[in-house]
Amino acid sequence: MALTTFNGFIAQVGALKTLTQPLYGEIQTATNTLFAYSAAIVVRRIGDTKALPNPLPSGITGYIVTQFSCAGNVATTTSFQLVRLINLGEINLQLGFTDGSAMPTVTELGVSRATSSPIFCAVTTALNSAPGSIAITYTDQDGNTGQTSTTEALTASSVVQSGGMPRLASGDWGVRDITNITQSGGTSPTGVVKCWGIIPLGMVPSVDLPGSNHVRNHVTDTLTHFRLGAGDQLGILQYGTNSTGMIVGDITVIGE
Repeated sequence: MALTTFNGFIAQVGALKTLTQPLYGEIQTATNTLFAYSAAIVVRRIGDTKALPNPLPSGITGYIVTQFSCAGNVATTTSFQLVRLINLGEINLQLGFTDGSAMPTVTELGVSRATSSPIFCAVTTALNSAPGSIAITYTDQDGNTGQTSTTEALTASSVVQSGGMPRLASGDWGVRDITNITQSGGTSPTGVVKCWGIIPLGMVPSVDLPGSNHVRNHVTDTLTHFRLGAGDQLGILQYGTNSTGMIVGDITVIGE
C-alpha cells in the first residue's frame, strides 16, 4: 500500500502496521572538528538507530519514519539530525582511496531525480599527529564530473567519531558521487576518513531545546517521507559540540 494521504497513514496505524525502533549513541572521548578552517561546521555522528527488520514483514514493501524522539545531554548550540547515510567512499591515509556508492535516485512529486548532498566526513580509525590534507574529486549536483573540493587540512590526532564537511568547488552546493580522494603533506600519515552523503529525515534544532527531551512528529512537523527498505539503519548527527555526550530515544515507522 503506497502511502500518499493522511488517511492512508491512519489506516496503516489501525492495521497495526507500525514499529518503534530504539536509537542510541555515546561519545566517550571529546571529538575534534576534522577540518580546521574558520567557518567549519562542528558535526559528528553520535549514534545510530537499530536496523529495520530484514526481510520485510508480510504485506510491507517499505517503511516511512513518522516520529523521532530522543533525550540527551544538550547545550544551547546543539542540534540533532536523523539521516540516511550513503557510503560515498573512504581514504586510508597510508593505502589510498576505496570507492563507495553514489547518491540514490528518488521520486518526489512524481518526478525521478538524482539526489545531491554535502559531504560528511568521519574518522573511523584515529589520525596520527601529522595527517596532512585531503582533497576530494566528485560529481556535482548538476552531474559535472571531475570537480575538486578545497584541499582541507586534517586536524592532528583526530579521534574516532570526529567529523567535518569539506568546502566544495566554487558554485557547487552538493555531490552525487565521489570518484577519488587524495592525501598530501603530513609526516607518515595514518588513519581512515570515511565520506558519507546525507539524506535528512528530521532535525531537532537548538532553538527547540528547552530541556533534554526532544520530539519531531510528521503530523505537526516536517519529517521527510523518505521510504526505507529492509535492514536500513539511520544515523544521528550532532551539531555544535565536541564534548562527551550521550543520546537515547526511538523512531516510529509505518509500513506501506
